Amino acid sequence: MKKKNVKKILEVLNDLKSGTISKPNHGICVNLLLALDCTDCISEFTDTAFEHIYGSEQSYPIEGTSLGYIQNKDKWNPDTEYGKKRLELLDKLIEFAEGKLCKINYLYSL
Repeated sequence: MKKKNVKKILEVLNDLKSGTISKPNHGICVNLLLALDCTDCISEFTDTAFEHIYGSEQSYPIEGTSLGYIQNKDKWNPDTEYGKKRLELLDKLIEFAEGKLCKINYLYSL
């Protein structure tokens, strides 16, 4: 994955963390897709991140199913079970992106 793509993804993740959520009816992945014009790099990032975090790829890591995702109208509320899980996942994705960026920077320094 290219350094510039990881940096863009990390920037959007940090924006989400700070409360700048352009589409509050959607989760992390859709907000990433809408903020960045790089579907392939977002898919690559989320696939590898979910593999690292959960041990496998996940389509709906918070609600578990597409129906659960659609029915959840309060996706970012930290007082709800799914809101807490989403914010915890966001922290893990930020940590993963920062680690990926560190590895890329290290490889460039060799």
